[in-house]
Amino acid sequence: MDRYLDDLEKRYGGIDNVVVWPSYPNLGIDNRNQLDMILAIAGGVAGVRGMVADFHRRGVKVYLPINMWTRARAIRAGPGLTPWPT
Repeated sequence: MDRYLDDLEKRYGGIDNVVVWPSYPNLGIDNRNQLDMILAIAGGVAGVRGMVADFHRRGVKVYLPINMWTRARAIRAGPGLTPWPT
């Protein structure tokens, strides 16, 4: 993360925000829903939390867009997760 952000700082003066959008353009390719795709990010929930913490440590806001209008095939709860309302 530091190497990536250092490079952006050097080339462009840094960034304020980053969008992590794992469901685009993959949603609909297979039977995974958008939560499945977030969970498929390297390291799962812990990896996503670590990534967000790394960005925050450098003052970068993180956006994880979700499509609230889609109906997931299954809403699961797991460690560190709360089930989404259906």
